[in-house]
Amino acid sequence: NAACVNNDGGFECNCVAGFEANGDRCVDVDECRLGTDDCGDNAQCINTAGGFDCRCNDGFAGDGRQCNDVDECAVDNGGCDENADCRNVDGGRVCTCTNGWAGDGVQCADVDECRENLDNCDANATCANNDGGFECTCNDGFAGDGADCNNVNQCANGEVQCGDDQRCVEQFGPDTCRCDFGYRDEDDGPGLDCVDVDECDAGVGFCHPDATCNNLPGTHECVCNQGFGGNG
Repeated sequence: NAACVNNDGGFECNCVAGFEANGDRCVDVDECRLGTDDCGDNAQCINTAGGFDCRCNDGFAGDGRQCNDVDECAVDNGGCDENADCRNVDGGRVCTCTNGWAGDGVQCADVDECRENLDNCDANATCANNDGGFECTCNDGFAGDGADCNNVNQCANGEVQCGDDQRCVEQFGPDTCRCDFGYRDEDDGPGLDCVDVDECDAGVGFCHPDATCNNLPGTHECVCNQGFGGNG
């Protein structure tokens, strides 16, 4: 690590560049430790025997003397999840999951807004989760955009069609069919089987003691007995 230099009557040994004399030996100069290197601000100095190397830090590219930021987001979304936004920063990138997704940005999972009560659905609407969001649908008997649902008179607008001897009953929510007055449902199943109520036989046909009760479909009549007058 020294060079021989001839001179008058003899010679001398001088340490080559990158080394310095230490007694009768030449030892390496650590330019990195001494700060005599010319590496760039965004580079790492690596000492070598008799010199040094400059290596750009991760996220930067160049010859080590000059290092420029690399835009990681420009390729493959910077390695972020497909449901994340990539934001370039000096020497790296930041991944952030988009709305409706949660995670570290490199991996994002769908958020179930319905289960987590993060939706804005009306109390009279049903929330359905989907990828990255949710959908609100007004329940039967209500109308609106899902976030605001109002009761609908399905009887008045004809949405509910009832059969013979039935009437449509408006209620909060889906309107329904019931047996008409003077009829009763004889079927315990889901449908309606409306049959006439014999008010006279059931004792609900309130006639005068001197009148006769005659059952009629859905009602009854009171007829005064012979020898009596009135409306029964």
